[in-house]
Amino acid sequence: FKVECADEGEFQGMSQGVLEPDGAEAEIKIFFDSKGFPGQEEVDFKDNMELKCYVSELLTGEEIIALPVKINARSLFSKYRVLPQKGISFGALTYDTQKTRTFDIVNQGEFEFSFDLSCITQHVGTGARSRPSTSSAKRPDPEEANGVVG
Repeated sequence: FKVECADEGEFQGMSQGVLEPDGAEAEIKIFFDSKGFPGQEEVDFKDNMELKCYVSELLTGEEIIALPVKINARSLFSKYRVLPQKGISFGALTYDTQKTRTFDIVNQGEFEFSFDLSCITQHVGTGARSRPSTSSAKRPDPEEANGVVG
């Protein structure tokens, strides 16, 4: 037998060989790698018949039959939605008051996924610059700027 395939998968083990009579077997593993399809976000093969197993006569090499092997494969991304989509607004608050708002993360995909919430203010501050106060800054005297000292 001999196995041929387009670029949908990768073989491990025998891709051709001889099977003895009385129930001899050959195990062939096919690996599907969705990263092998650049530019496509998700890949979906339904009843793909590009993998063929050829059975041939051992002595003459004459092909007896070409058996298509049906392949189904899907690769998907996690899908989610954050509600409300326009963000969270607390409105105007007086000093020393609290208000609570909620938001939802909805899993719209087929797989479970994890999420992690963190405050962005924990990461800010190392590169932030404070503006100098202009109220206490001394204005230059125009006569000193011209070199006149009185």
